[in-house]
Amino acid sequence: MLTTIFQLSQKPRQTLGRPMFFSILSAATQGAGLVLIAPFLTSLFAKDISTACLWLVAMSLVFLLYAGIQYYAQHISCVGGMMLAQELFDRLSSHIVTLPLSWFSSRRMGEVCQSMTKGVLDVMAVPAHLLRPILSAFVTPAAVLAFMIFYDWRIGLTAALAAPLLWGSYRFAGALAAKAEHARTAAAESVNSRIIEFATNQTMLRAYDHNHFFSGLVTKSMHQEHAAVHHLLKYGLPGMVLFSIALQIFFGAVIGQGVYLLLGGAITMPCLLAMLVLTVRFTEPLFQAVDLGCAIRVAENSVSRMNTILEAPSLPEPRHPKPLLPSAKPELCVSNMSFAYDTRPVLHDINFTAPFGQVTAIVGPSGAGKSTLFQLLSRFRDVSAGKITLGGVDLRKLSYAEFSSAISCVFQDTYLFAGTLAENIRMGNERCTYEEMNRAISLAGIDEMLRRLPQGAETQVGEGGTALSGGERQRIAIARAIIKNAPVLLLDEVTSALDYHNQLIIQNTITELRPTRTVVIIAHQLQTIQSADQIIFLNKEGSIECMGTHSELNRDCPQYRDFWKVKGQAQDWHF
Repeated sequence: MLTTIFQLSQKPRQTLGRPMFFSILSAATQGAGLVLIAPFLTSLFAKDISTACLWLVAMSLVFLLYAGIQYYAQHISCVGGMMLAQELFDRLSSHIVTLPLSWFSSRRMGEVCQSMTKGVLDVMAVPAHLLRPILSAFVTPAAVLAFMIFYDWRIGLTAALAAPLLWGSYRFAGALAAKAEHARTAAAESVNSRIIEFATNQTMLRAYDHNHFFSGLVTKSMHQEHAAVHHLLKYGLPGMVLFSIALQIFFGAVIGQGVYLLLGGAITMPCLLAMLVLTVRFTEPLFQAVDLGCAIRVAENSVSRMNTILEAPSLPEPRHPKPLLPSAKPELCVSNMSFAYDTRPVLHDINFTAPFGQVTAIVGPSGAGKSTLFQLLSRFRDVSAGKITLGGVDLRKLSYAEFSSAISCVFQDTYLFAGTLAENIRMGNERCTYEEMNRAISLAGIDEMLRRLPQGAETQVGEGGTALSGGERQRIAIARAIIKNAPVLLLDEVTSALDYHNQLIIQNTITELRPTRTVVIIAHQLQTIQSADQIIFLNKEGSIECMGTHSELNRDCPQYRDFWKVKGQAQDWHF
């Protein structure tokens, strides 16, 4: 596991190397101090007070040195643990944002949540809290064993023969618990996934009165985790008890052999007492290792989960990215493009160009693949065949940073982060000027809203923007996209759930932005569709049925005409 953590860490010397070195040095110094007990006791029982005092002084100096090294080892271990936690969090965060959306599922969301919270803390505990006692559990007994062999080879040989047996029983105890620990971890991830689903889907659950049903699923997952913990105890405790019994047998064997040698006159009483003290110090750290074994296995599982996430393939980055030429118009061109989810085809042979300075609306019946096409244009996924180009460059040949700087997206489900209105808008461009901020606010039509709020742009929006209405959140998201000043603006059904007043404001915003942007919008509202410069009409098979202006399609495309007629009828529905 330490090798894996070394590979995960970007600064392994600081996070593990130095803590390991000083922990080993601390344990060795402790062992040296302990072995000095034997000559001290021998001199004391022989009534050689002056020699005993010398040994006592030497032992005191060694333990003072041990205390200083132990303090420093503990300090750098805690610092190394915090550094490791920050590195792991940064690595996981940096990798997760490069993963395709198809990777994210409810189960994997549970894995991510578990890994980036409890998992990071579990691994951080290795250098911060577990490394020193675990190393002491093996280095200190090794030093004691070496001296026991030197002091009395017969008792030392008993300890040496017992060492591999003790190690084998320790490994056996760990193996018994390891499989059960994996099952417990999987059950904990399932509970996390269910709780995330329960919390994030309250709208649907309340609409269908399924909260009681779904809370039952959460409870069932918790019972499964409880069963997994019970299983872990069932298989883990016998191994720990076996190891403890082995240690007690070893301790009894040393006592028995020592008494036998004492009665036979082979050793003296001071020698026996010294060997018994050393035997206690030999076994004590091993008992501690048993207690820490469970924490080590938890950390191993956390490392394994993190590696699974970090090994998930990112959206491919070009080895030699091509730049966007300043002279090229930032238009999107889709050529012979097809896409499938695994083996299920969704889009077939799509060809169109979204010109700069125009609004291109993508419309079609439900299930036609509009949202999938939006994700492909945003490069949340890669095409299965064909290509999409921006300014003449294949999206797959652009670096992620350059592509991201050229695209602004506004989604149907807008999310605002806890903070002020101004902070949420500045997320589009943290270096924006006061004038740029005001222009974005004005274009998005939220200046009137700010005048109504007591604190204006410094008003807190609440987590998820819950302090604002849906229309207000959508306009802030548009202001965020405007302030980014990217040449391509992608809008995903931004007006579908808004009232007429908010629809009109956003429609006016799109009209003002049109001359300086390539605008692509997935549209449902009649006014948005009708005012578009180009309409791409997708059929239920995921192909382009027809394209052109509203008047052209209404005249020449029967499917579009029927679609428009149904839309017009639905527009007149009222409660």
